[in-house]
Amino acid sequence: MVRLMGITFGILLIVVVPTMVVSHYTESQFLDKFMEERSLLLMGTILAIYIAAASSFLSVLLNYEKEKGKVIFKNTTSELKQNICFIIAIFGIHFFLLSATPPSTVSNTICLEILMSLKILTFSLYIFALYELSMVLFDIRNTINSVENDNQ
Repeated sequence: MVRLMGITFGILLIVVVPTMVVSHYTESQFLDKFMEERSLLLMGTILAIYIAAASSFLSVLLNYEKEKGKVIFKNTTSELKQNICFIIAIFGIHFFLLSATPPSTVSNTICLEILMSLKILTFSLYIFALYELSMVLFDIRNTINSVENDNQ
């Protein structure tokens, strides 16, 4: 939990704040259009690929454990399941934020800025989840290598 909070804070400082400042001062509409028109499509595609990849990894792990006759990847399997739940939750939150965005008026500028910041945060956390998946892959490789070395 502490790690997730640290990552969230880091994304806020490194990604969200600079993006919002640049967007505000350049008065660019790119961010608004991207979040409205493309972010959900991109995130849905990533979600489908993520779940397919995680399912494939779980299948490979199960087969490897059956071959060795013992449970080797208990923590890795749990981490993959948690990552899948995390990415689905982030997708749902992002969808809610898109749905909750009111039309732009002079009186709700601050509300729109806050919502855009949250959308950038959820999108960035989503991309971070892909990084986490790749780290799980390296953990799998390292675990398999250590098991193979122990058997020799």
